[in-house]
Amino acid sequence: DYLARHYARWPEVREQRFDGLIVTGAPVETMAFEAVDYWRELTEIFDWARSHVRRSYFVCWAAQAALYHRYGVPKRELGEKAFGVYEQRVRAGNSAYLKGFADTFPVPVSRHSEIREADLPAGAGLQVLAASADSGLCLLDDAANRALYMFNHLEYDAETLDLEYRRDLGAARPIAAPRSYYPADDPRRAPRDIWRPVAERFFRNWLD
Repeated sequence: DYLARHYARWPEVREQRFDGLIVTGAPVETMAFEAVDYWRELTEIFDWARSHVRRSYFVCWAAQAALYHRYGVPKRELGEKAFGVYEQRVRAGNSAYLKGFADTFPVPVSRHSEIREADLPAGAGLQVLAASADSGLCLLDDAANRALYMFNHLEYDAETLDLEYRRDLGAARPIAAPRSYYPADDPRRAPRDIWRPVAERFFRNWLD
């Protein structure tokens, strides 16, 4: 009943136009893109967004997927999961998306793969807005496609990394405690969402 009231299938909206599109991540990042069941339909949405959406925002795996589809940029598997809260450095202080930002800002990271700056195609107009020496690229602007690619998770709630950590522990998966997340790095203590002011500023900038 909830889905029927609040959701629509892709064919039902493809003739409409939208101010904004957000494509979320998905836990399929260790799979080849083409092996994902909905890959063909997703690439249709990527192409459709160029003419039907004013601004698009792609998160984590979706950002990797859109870059692969549009520019052939490969994703690279990490030796171990990037997991925790990482400081990102602003690389384009004049970007309207980063208006009001300090030189560095914290962002939750949770992924097994990455997009490397060296793999970005020269001359494509992709601009690195923020990155970390420890967790790599954070945010890219693609003016030609009116798109932002976010490889991390400003949308996370305070407890999201904790829930992921305890889920993986319960499933006996190899996982270290998320970095710089718990007070004094103690998983027994409740985490705080120190990135919330940054997230609120960023999404306000995107909406503006």
